[in-house]
Amino acid sequence: MKWTDRLWAATNWTLDTTIHALADTMSTCGTLVSVAGGAAYAISNVLHTQDVSAAYYGGVRTTGNFSLGVNITNLGYSFNDLLPWYYSNQINNKTPSYNLTEYVSSIMLINASAICIGTGAVLKTLGDNIHYWQQNREERREYSQTHQMEIANPSLKEYVYVSAEAVASGLTLAMFSTAVVAAVLNFSNLSLPDFTYPPKGDQKVYGEHYRGAVITQPFNISLDLGVSNFTIPVYFDNLNILLNKTANGTANATYGGGFFFKSNGATPKPSFEVTETFTSMTGFSAYIAKNFFNKKKNRLHIERIKEAEELSYTLVDLDLKN
Repeated sequence: MKWTDRLWAATNWTLDTTIHALADTMSTCGTLVSVAGGAAYAISNVLHTQDVSAAYYGGVRTTGNFSLGVNITNLGYSFNDLLPWYYSNQINNKTPSYNLTEYVSSIMLINASAICIGTGAVLKTLGDNIHYWQQNREERREYSQTHQMEIANPSLKEYVYVSAEAVASGLTLAMFSTAVVAAVLNFSNLSLPDFTYPPKGDQKVYGEHYRGAVITQPFNISLDLGVSNFTIPVYFDNLNILLNKTANGTANATYGGGFFFKSNGATPKPSFEVTETFTSMTGFSAYIAKNFFNKKKNRLHIERIKEAEELSYTLVDLDLKN
C-alpha cells in the first residue's frame, strides 16, 4: 500500500468518525430534549396542586484571640497579652407558602414542553439524516472497493422516511415520558421532590423550620489592627507608649436551605388517568408509525442494493459474451 493510500484511508477514517460523532450527538440531544419536554407537560398539569415554601438555616461560630502588645519605648519596657474571644449565632427561618403557579404558570411550562418536543424532533431528524447519509456513503465506498459495484445514492423518498421515523421516535419518547412521570406523580400522592442544598450529607440540623443537610466551611481570620502611638504625661516624665494590635482566629460557617413542596388538595387538570391514557395511546401509535417508516426505508435501501447487483451481473454477462 502506497503512502498516499494510507493517508487517504486515515483521512476517510477521521472524516467518518467525525460525522458519526456529530450525528450521534444531535440524536442523543434530541432524545434528551424530547424526554424533558414530555416530563414538563406532565408536571404542568399538577402545578396548581402544589404549594411551595423556602426554609433556610445559617449559623456561625468564631473563636480566636485578640493580641495586644504594649511597648513603653522610653523605659524599654514591653509586654504582650492575649484576650480570647468567642461568638456564636444561628438562624432557622422560612418563607410563607405560595402556590407554584405564582412563580411558574402552567401555560408557560406547556409552551416550554412544546418547544422542547419540537426541538427534539428537529435534532433527531438532522442527526438521523446525517447518520443515514454517512452510512450509505461508507456502504457505497465498501461495495465499490470490494465488489466493484456502484450503488445509487439514497433517493429523496428514503430521506423522507428517515425524517418521518425520527419525528415519530421523538414523539414516542415524549409521550411515554409524559405517561411515566404522570404515573409516578399519581402513585406518589402528588408529592414533588424537595430541592435542598446541600442535597445530602452526614451533617444535619433539625430546627423549627429547616430540617435537612447542612454544610460547614471553615475560614481563617487574621487581622492587623495597626499600630497606635501616644504619650501619657506623668509627674516624673512622659511615657511614650506603642500599641500593636492583631486578631487571629477561625470561623465556621454552617448553612443549608431548600424549597419544600406540599399538596394543597386540588386535583390535576386534566386528571392523571386521562393524561396517562391519552399519552400512552399516542406514544404507542407513534411507535407503530416509527416501525412502519423504518420498514419502508429499509425496503428502498434493499431495492437499491438489488438494482446495483443486477446491473453488475448484466455487465459481467455482456463481457463474457463478448
